Amino acid sequence: MARASMGFCLAVLLFGAAAVSWFRGVDTRVEDFSDLGLGAQEITWYSGPWLTLAALCTAAGSLALIWGVRRVSGRSHAS
Repeated sequence: MARASMGFCLAVLLFGAAAVSWFRGVDTRVEDFSDLGLGAQEITWYSGPWLTLAALCTAAGSLALIWGVRRVSGRSHAS
């Protein structure tokens, strides 16, 4: 049972890291383009490395969650 709870804790930590990485990877600002004859525009910037880290943390968290569920259900391998 200890290994199952370790899997669940690892999944929670990885999903938390994915959320933090996602919010670090998306930046929304208001830019003023009045010199071009436009008003203020909302611009969204995406940072590839942070979003990649978020995707990897999500995938690893999903695997850890599956591992924990398999440990709780008593199945150690497929037959």
